[in-house]
Amino acid sequence: MAVRFSVDHALQRGWISERPTIPDRVASQMSVYRQSCDSASPPHELLYQRLFAIYGDKVVREFAGAVPGRKFRIDIALPDERLAIEVDGWQHHGKTLKGFKRDRLRQNLLCVNGWRVLRFFPESIYSDMAGVTSVVAQAVAAPLRSESEPALGPRSV
Repeated sequence: MAVRFSVDHALQRGWISERPTIPDRVASQMSVYRQSCDSASPPHELLYQRLFAIYGDKVVREFAGAVPGRKFRIDIALPDERLAIEVDGWQHHGKTLKGFKRDRLRQNLLCVNGWRVLRFFPESIYSDMAGVTSVVAQAVAAPLRSESEPALGPRSV
């Protein structure tokens, strides 16, 4: 069982004597993330709008029905390409072990059902939209593997 306390709580209880310092690199990343949280649009909405501008009606937000018998939704999908795009912040998908495991099961089910899954962090969408859309374009351009093709190419010795 894990128990979590805030820094303020630890200071009040006397468990620590001063607030820990944050390395500049981490502080910079936190600043980007805070700015993204303060943005008017959530990152998945910004990415959806950009992809809709590129691919039009082929892009679907909150796509349901990717896995028969399952009710989950894909943040952004290009169903014709069988491409699932997920916007993942640690606070949503990785905050608990149960949530982390559920997310891995979901991704495995998508892959087993013929979907390719791309995952992007919110800060990547805010700070490098061109890079994110480039990765999506590469996935769209990559041919889908047919049922008869092996998952991996022949091994060379």
